[in-house]
Amino acid sequence: MKKILILMMLLIASASVFGSGQNEQIEFDPTPTSFEGEWRNSNEKYNDEVYVFTGNKWKYTCNDESKWGSGYFTFTNDAITLYKQDGKKWWYSYSNPKYKITDAYVRINLNDKNWFGFLKQPVQEFVTSGDMFDKIQGTWRFPATEDYIWTFSENHFSYSDSSNSKNNLEGTFELTNNGLLKLIYKEGTALMSYSFTTNESIQIISTLTQYFGIFNKQ
Repeated sequence: MKKILILMMLLIASASVFGSGQNEQIEFDPTPTSFEGEWRNSNEKYNDEVYVFTGNKWKYTCNDESKWGSGYFTFTNDAITLYKQDGKKWWYSYSNPKYKITDAYVRINLNDKNWFGFLKQPVQEFVTSGDMFDKIQGTWRFPATEDYIWTFSENHFSYSDSSNSKNNLEGTFELTNNGLLKLIYKEGTALMSYSFTTNESIQIISTLTQYFGIFNKQ
């Protein structure tokens, strides 16, 4: 009888351990984080998609109510994990997606090929003058290869890629004072997030597939 009781206790304990590993139990913490507030998909085609973060809680809505979700999240310096109300991961097979965040934009990379970007709401007014507009003026080069160069001169911009001229862009630009660039060029418009890591370096997070990284002032 004792052996049976001991075996039953071990089975119950094992089930408890393995069961807790499947779901993450997180309590609400109202402390604001860097994700605080409302964020809307930066892609005009999907701008019905909205995330709202309050403390360590999140809520996702879009035009299709069947896709709505909510729960809690955890994050480190470069990775974020969203859990549903039942404790299971929101992004299913994606493990701790990487993110880059500024005051105006957050880009979350699910893996090397899948990512999405969201704009902080409300979006500030775009301007073509002021301190941040003056600060971005000049030539900025990507230090790792030196192939990629951004140039901002008055309200004109150009991007050159000496390794692949198909990536070259030029046109005019506007910006918000909290870190959002709007590029206006022949093919249309694009939004970029910018932040100055120092007075001599700028980080650009792109809503396109390339054109991002930290660039040094020349």
